[in-house]
Amino acid sequence: MASAFGWLDHSEAQRRQMLEVVDLFRDKGTLDELGFGSIRDAFSDHLFPGTSTIQTRARYLLFVPWLSLRIERDRVPDARVDRRARDDQAALALALQRGGEGEAQGVIGIQAGAALQRTPADIYWTGLKRFRIWRFPGSVAQRYAAVRKAGPSGGPIRSDDDELVERTAVPGWDGGLPKEPPDLLESTTFSLRAEDAEYLRERILTEAPGSLLALCIDSTRRLGPVDYPWLHPDLAGFPAQLQAELRHAHRFSVATYGASLLYNLMLAEKAEAANMPVGAGLPDQRRSQMREWANETAATRALSGWRMTELWSTVSGKGHTISHQWSPGAGPDQWSPGAGPDRRG
Repeated sequence: MASAFGWLDHSEAQRRQMLEVVDLFRDKGTLDELGFGSIRDAFSDHLFPGTSTIQTRARYLLFVPWLSLRIERDRVPDARVDRRARDDQAALALALQRGGEGEAQGVIGIQAGAALQRTPADIYWTGLKRFRIWRFPGSVAQRYAAVRKAGPSGGPIRSDDDELVERTAVPGWDGGLPKEPPDLLESTTFSLRAEDAEYLRERILTEAPGSLLALCIDSTRRLGPVDYPWLHPDLAGFPAQLQAELRHAHRFSVATYGASLLYNLMLAEKAEAANMPVGAGLPDQRRSQMREWANETAATRALSGWRMTELWSTVSGKGHTISHQWSPGAGPDQWSPGAGPDRRG
């Protein structure tokens, strides 16, 4: 079953087009033009911990440790560990192809092979740590170094932060991992065996209780794709706190989409005023989009009465540094669609 969750109602084509306009004013690029990234990431990491938009196949959470354990069992010399890891991940991509999977299905490294810059281990590492599939307080290489430093005498082991680690923590991979399939690097697929699915379910429910991810994993209902979390058909049955968090996520999505439209309009107007080469009619197009957003009944209703203090309390303490200008007495604590920014100022 395929599923997808969207956060910002934002056109990537629009973003690319306006970044070209930004580049007309400066050489340095930008990834978070409006500074909303930390708030977005706080929502994402809280509701769907250990995941990201580039993680598309759950079985990589098992492929990575299985390949790492192969290297450990084979006692690969330190100087060859990185090369062996890359070779095995390239071999995995070929095995997935032989099993009937392809690039469109989410296979990483089909084209680049062993020269792949961002490996499955890199992409899925956050999830492996978050769900405690990897249990050592550091990387695989740091664990190897710590074990070597301890030596056969059973001396103390230190993490990458130079803190003492109990020897029971040395086996970095969780001991409950399902057994590797015997033909892993010959032919395999993304399909989870029953023991694979149950293991990942247990890890997520144990390490991310109360998250929307855990709730979805624990559900027995089969659903098709859901465009936005706040449109989940079972939303009314979610815990009250989770419903409140999703209402804030919805409002944040609506507000940031409007902000991005305004930002794009201001850039287009500035470029036009400076006689820079922008698309014909681009400012008028952006003004039309702004009017459509402002007149959208659902968007206006979503933002009506939105209290900023409730937003800050929702996203604060979620592992991301969020700074904002609001402070008690500094201005209205409530969003009013009719009191939007005056672009003439």
